Amino acid sequence: MDELASEARVHPVQLSRVFRKFTGVGIGKYMHRMRLREACQRMLDPEQSLADISCDLGFADQSHFTRTFHHITGTSPGVFRGMLSKSAITSAASLRRLPF
Repeated sequence: MDELASEARVHPVQLSRVFRKFTGVGIGKYMHRMRLREACQRMLDPEQSLADISCDLGFADQSHFTRTFHHITGTSPGVFRGMLSKSAITSAASLRRLPF
């Protein structure tokens, strides 16, 4: 947050208020959602483990990733990956329909 505010040359509180005003969500929640979108894209590749995905995206560990994923999506990453393999979602473009 401090780095973003410094880059924008505004106070962190001001950045947070303006961001929330224009997006409707806080920066932290927005960042979690962006990381989870990236995780969903990476889950399309069955060769990537959930542990590797969680580590690459900056989660403390796979457990932290799973809790965050479940909190936002309502399902676990493993169940979601299973749904991907059974559905027509085969590309990152298909994931744009996701509600987060």
